[in-house]
Amino acid sequence: MDPQLGKLLFADWAHEWLQTKMNLRASSWTRDESYLRNHVMPTFGNIALARIDKLLVQAWVRDLVDKGLHPSTVKECYRILRSILNEAADSRLIVESPCRNVTLPRVPRRSRGSRPPRRSNSSAKLPILSSARSSTARSPSAAGGVSSSDSSGCT
Repeated sequence: MDPQLGKLLFADWAHEWLQTKMNLRASSWTRDESYLRNHVMPTFGNIALARIDKLLVQAWVRDLVDKGLHPSTVKECYRILRSILNEAADSRLIVESPCRNVTLPRVPRRSRGSRPPRRSNSSAKLPILSSARSSTARSPSAAGGVSSSDSSGCT
């Protein structure tokens, strides 16, 4: 690795990286460019690639959280930073990416696009269940039980 390559500013490498992104929809490219410009560049733009270390990355993540960014936004910003620095490592501009074992905020379950948690034994269902239970207890035939006119031959 040429030590001069690590002196390349993050902003210059990120610009080059962004221009080479392929197979992205226009909306995805616009989103990534916006996150890069608004959340990544202010911290890393004027720093040489070789001077970015894990502690700086972790402090940046903490700063984004402290600013009130949603955890999923923080993860997207980190994904972009990680991609840029991984590509720099693959291109031998830096020895390795500092984006290893960085602690990220947990994304609340609901914001991941999953369904809301199931409600079990909700109070709205309880009266229906108890009335159904009491009617089946009184009448075995109503619940599919055996009646005296059963023709199955079993006694």
